Amino acid sequence: MISKSELKTLAGVETSCCLTAYLPLHGNYPETKADPIVFRNLVDNCEREMRQQFDEQFVQAFIKPLRLLQQNEEFWFSSSDRGLCVMRSNDEFFLYRLPYSVPETYEVSSHFYLTPLTHSLLEEADYYVLSLSPECVQLFRGNNVSLSPIDLPPGVPQSLSDEESYVQSEFQASQQVHTTSQLTPSSISVGVGHGHVDQRNDRQDEFVQFLHRINHHLEPILTETPLPLFIAATTKHQSEFREISRFPLLQSVGIDGNPDGLQGQELLAVALPLYRMRQREERISFWHFYRDHQHTPRVSDDPAEIVDAAQQGRVQTLATSIFEQRWGKLDQW
Repeated sequence: MISKSELKTLAGVETSCCLTAYLPLHGNYPETKADPIVFRNLVDNCEREMRQQFDEQFVQAFIKPLRLLQQNEEFWFSSSDRGLCVMRSNDEFFLYRLPYSVPETYEVSSHFYLTPLTHSLLEEADYYVLSLSPECVQLFRGNNVSLSPIDLPPGVPQSLSDEESYVQSEFQASQQVHTTSQLTPSSISVGVGHGHVDQRNDRQDEFVQFLHRINHHLEPILTETPLPLFIAATTKHQSEFREISRFPLLQSVGIDGNPDGLQGQELLAVALPLYRMRQREERISFWHFYRDHQHTPRVSDDPAEIVDAAQQGRVQTLATSIFEQRWGKLDQW
């Protein structure tokens, strides 16, 4: 799958010759036998078009990696992917297997043709999972295939016992301040009576303070790279954390139950469906908005108007069809 950063890099490529070829694939044998034949025909068409612009030596050297790919039987018969994208510039060769079908097409230009690839962004998953329990606190960043742990910054209690140690040390420091500043029994008793002893004796207050410290120290990480955040915790602990956190991408649905012992693929198996559900809800919400605001300045299906709005940073959501091409040229970007 292509990432947003890769797509931006490809969009910035501009050379004397950029070849882009898209091909729908058959996932099952014997239908797959037709795929390299269709690809060969695409390459033949590209080669003929290039001969009109470039000399024969350049064309043959440029096309050679595509011919080698065409002849690689293992490549064509070893995958169940539904689409293929091949891009070749003067200096580089890019190949993407796609989990969705694409129209059979090719382009020879000074830039790559990227519209069918943008559909990959709908399949891309990028999110956080906060595994939260009194025994263990962990933050993960997830994608389509894995969850990677994120190192917690200093100050984040990794368990409630860490929080108790912190409270104990704070209490001792507070007690020392009181006894050295005012050496009277009454002042010490006041400090103890209104200090941290009550919090340590009240398990609920203690756990809430535990959540406050977690939220405070995680906030810089979450806001630096804002992504949807899912909580893996008991229903009660999820509710308590949501009351504390002001992170705008904290999701209202989470992974219910004690997450202790859930790692790697087990946690991914319950987190990824939640992200997919969020994606579906966003798409449905978008189409409702589009339907309700048609024929108003809020939406448009005019390509020239959309491009102009994009130049001004006024596009919130863009919907495109991977099966339709509308070519044009910008005077200035």
